[in-house]
Amino acid sequence: MHDINITDCSLFVTAYEYTGAKANASDFSFDNTREINFGVKNPWTLGTEAVDMKFKLMHTNESTNGDTHIPTLEMSYASHAALETLFKSSTIVTEWVAGYFANTNLGVASALSGDVDLSDRFDKMATTMTNYLRYGPNTQSAYGEIVQGEPFVSIRWGYFAVPIVTEGFAILFAILSIVSNRWSRRVPRGSLRHLLF
Repeated sequence: MHDINITDCSLFVTAYEYTGAKANASDFSFDNTREINFGVKNPWTLGTEAVDMKFKLMHTNESTNGDTHIPTLEMSYASHAALETLFKSSTIVTEWVAGYFANTNLGVASALSGDVDLSDRFDKMATTMTNYLRYGPNTQSAYGEIVQGEPFVSIRWGYFAVPIVTEGFAILFAILSIVSNRWSRRVPRGSLRHLLF
């Protein structure tokens, strides 16, 4: 074996503190972002509120580290187990052999091969998993003010005076033309022809 390329990734459950949140339409920005230091290597403990493992919750204790208040964070054991199963499955753990070899177990290797930004791919994967966990027990509503555009129509009727008067005169001219032509309908043809020539 030669020219072996191994991509190794370590995944940890962690928490971030975001301060100074601002939103403009669908763009969110924060003044400061920092990873929370729990003070211990593994702050997660398995709850005892359920007998069946798949219904248990993993949680951290409410604590304070320096000037940072860390609330109780929770995630279901089922979500953690599903994530662990995914990263141990053939979807992620793959083998890619270059050359004349039948690669039957591509998994995620096809998405990572070639000229790709690995950091960007894993950042997007972490963001997707984070968005999924946000709908769990730690969901919090964000309150604020929203600015929304509304259509507003203002009609200046004074500018319609000239077109309305013009239309009125046109209608009056059409009516007078019809009345005038009705008066000459009993004129004999010869006289009318004589008048025309």
